[in-house]
Amino acid sequence: NSGELARAVAEAFPQIQASVFDLPVVCDIGRAHLAKTAQADRVRFIEGDLRADPLPDGMDLITFKSVLHDWPEDHASAFVAKAARALKPGGRIVVFERAPFDFSDGLPAYHDLPNLMFMHFRRPPGVYRAMLEGLGLKIEQESQLVLDMPFFLLSARKP
Repeated sequence: NSGELARAVAEAFPQIQASVFDLPVVCDIGRAHLAKTAQADRVRFIEGDLRADPLPDGMDLITFKSVLHDWPEDHASAFVAKAARALKPGGRIVVFERAPFDFSDGLPAYHDLPNLMFMHFRRPPGVYRAMLEGLGLKIEQESQLVLDMPFFLLSARKP
């Protein structure tokens, strides 16, 4: 990704060193994006392919922000398992994902229509909770929020 989330976290927490793991071309874009920011020296880009490469070991926190819904469930589960292996004891995984829409109050608003074509990719938080717990991680936080669409946040700690 562009590294913007890592940059914002590094800006808010000056003690943070952040890493972004993504495909080489995406890392190039991220480096260029952050080059002139005050946080550029605290955000490193690690080139790799999550489908084939391991994540760097010894991480305190690994986030999946709007990543997992793009992949079939078996891939998403494998990615979460890689993250759990890369965490040091006491480390956390945070999943911040788009949630399914709730139509119990009626039809969606007109401005939501473009998002509907991706509805079949969205999973409820329980799917990710089961993945995390199945890896022995303990859920510490589960929140739902609405930005431009429904999202949820799950945080789990490795024992």
